[in-house]
This record gives sequence, structure tokens and C-alpha cells, in this order.
Amino acid sequence: MEQAEDADVCPPLQRLHIATHPTPTTPASMSSSKINNNYQCGSPSAYSDTSSQPSPELSSTSWVSHPSPARAQQQLQQKREEAQHHRRVVSLEIHKYLASLDAEAASTPCVEKLELGAVLGEGAQATVREAQYAGHTVAAKSPRSKMAIAALYREAGVLQHLHRHPLAQKYLTGFVALKEDDKAPLLLLERAQSDLWRLIEEARTEAARDAPVFGEVGWRALALSAASSVAYLHSIGFVHGDIKPENFLVFGSGDERTLKLTDFEAATSTDPTSPFAADKQTGGIAGTHYTTAPELLRMDAGGSTTASDCFALGVTLLCLATGEQPYAGARNGIESVMMAQSGNPVRYAQNQGRLVPRVLEIVQGLCCKKPEERWSAEECLRRLEAM
Repeated sequence: MEQAEDADVCPPLQRLHIATHPTPTTPASMSSSKINNNYQCGSPSAYSDTSSQPSPELSSTSWVSHPSPARAQQQLQQKREEAQHHRRVVSLEIHKYLASLDAEAASTPCVEKLELGAVLGEGAQATVREAQYAGHTVAAKSPRSKMAIAALYREAGVLQHLHRHPLAQKYLTGFVALKEDDKAPLLLLERAQSDLWRLIEEARTEAARDAPVFGEVGWRALALSAASSVAYLHSIGFVHGDIKPENFLVFGSGDERTLKLTDFEAATSTDPTSPFAADKQTGGIAGTHYTTAPELLRMDAGGSTTASDCFALGVTLLCLATGEQPYAGARNGIESVMMAQSGNPVRYAQNQGRLVPRVLEIVQGLCCKKPEERWSAEECLRRLEAM
């Protein structure tokens, strides 16, 4: 979701109907040296380009493996129906989980006044407005449909769980509160200045054509911040599932600019006993196709993994260098998806002169077509630190 303009300092974490608990021992496998501790705490407009691009070759094993287009459409519709069923089940399960965190807090009425302001951004599932809460400026996320209520409750549960870990506030969007009323729940979040995609759009028009949009030094700094957020999320046992420039919020300005991951509707836990485990996910196809790993664009695709997150991180860093989405030259939506299915975003990227050798090495390491050959987020951090 998009956010803009200057933000007030985020208030201390507060919970409405949810209690703060002691921080458990962090299961993080990543040492503090893997995360750049200099970083402080801290969606989209479509962009098209009519420049010519080579058409991708059709894969005989990927798009012709089903009997007919009609059959493929039927299978996709079946997946969507299954997703709707899972969302209804998950809504009840996550709501119970939130209430179970602290029964006393769940029965405590909200006394803080909330004043909603201007719309900051809108998506298919939710609308985000600026709001005043407890004397601070926050972002209030509200569902746009009854079906989206389940997703919002689930995201609140994920954020509540994640912020019980050390350093979460440094790398992930701050969770302020979950406010419930008779109409619909409101998820109150830390307010950001912007998101990474908007930042790219604002900078690309005046950028040189033979270097990354923010220059090699600027690209490295933002790439380190983005990779640190993903590495931290993976280290505490979660997969994001929808990494893209729009889902990195921007905090600070100039050399002090840092990024935080946001939008955890599709996030899953790698712990099979967690209520947020992949087999208890909302079902269906998650993610945004231009950053989605090729293995997730198959009809028999499984769920998101840390490897698919890393592919999406690679595409995000590609956009950060070139200033455009990699398949902007596609003639239509179908061709764009076919390009994404090829698993080679660098091939179709616009402004390839901006992909200087050291940037290209990082992007290609993350965007290997085979998941087992991709760099992890930790490996990406090591390479970036060595630049």
C-alpha cells in the first residue's frame, strides 16, 4: 500500500485487545554481523514502456502441459474457490489465536481516540488512511470487503507474532494496534514517508543512463537495507510471500534513508505447528507476477519459500537499478506473465546500461531460475558488504 509525506515518530507498541508478551528466545540462525546494525528504524503505480522487446519462447512443458485453455481456466477457478474456503477457516482460527494471547486484554475496551484522515493508498484488499491515534500520526488499514476482513485479522496476528522478536521494529513495519468496532477492524501501523517504488519513480527521470538510478553507492545502501529486512524475516522463521518495491516502506531521507518490509497478508511461518504455517495459509496464488519466482507461476505450484522470496528480492533490486519493472516492454499482460515464467528478468529489463557489473552480479545471484542455486538473503548481504 502507498504511504507518503513526513511521518511523526512512531509511538511505543500498543495493543488493543492484544497484550504485549515477554520476548522469547530468538530462533534466529543469523548472527548480528549479518544484519547491518547502522540502519535505523525505518502501493504502486503501473509503469509501461512501448519500446520493443523480443518475445519469449513458449515452453513446451509449462504452458502446453494442460489439456486446453478451458481446462486451465477451470483449474484456476477451482483454486480460487479453495482459497475462499481457506480464508473463512483462517479467519476464525486467527481470531481465536489473537484472543488467546491475553483474555484480559481482549476484554479491555479501547479508550484512545482515533481520527481518520486522507487516503494514502488503495489496493484490491484494503485502503490505507492517515490517522491520528494517541497523539501520533499512524497509518490505518481497513478491509475493502467482507472477504478482506479475514486477511486483515491474519496480518494483525502475523505482525503481533513478529514483533515479539528482537529487532523486529528495526526491519519490519511497526505494529501499533488492532482496533475493532461494529463496522470493521482497523489495523494501525507505523507511518512512513513513502514506498520504494514511488521513490524509484521520482528519481528515475533525472538519473544517468549508464549507472543505477541512485548511483552505485546509493543503490548499494538501499539494497543493503532491503536485504537486511528479508534476511531478518527469514532468520525468525517466516516467509513474506509478496516481496516487491511497493512493499518496502521508506523512512528517513538522504544518506539516512532506510527500508522496512510491510504487507504481511501472504506471510507464512516455517514452523509447521504455527497458526501461520503454510498449510494453514489462505490458499491460492499469492504474490505479484513481475516479482514472482518462476516455480510459483506453474499450474502445480506450491507455496512461497525463502528461495522464492530471494528471487523477488533480486527483481526488486533490479528495479532499483534500472528504474522500471523488468517486463515493462511486454505488449500485453499474457506476454508479461510468459516473460516472468522464463525466470530471466535481466533478459527483458529496460535500461540495461544501468546494470553495472557489480550490481548485475548481485541481481543474477538472487534470480537464478533453479531455487536450489539461488543466493540466500544472508549470502546477498555478504556480497553487498564486500562491494
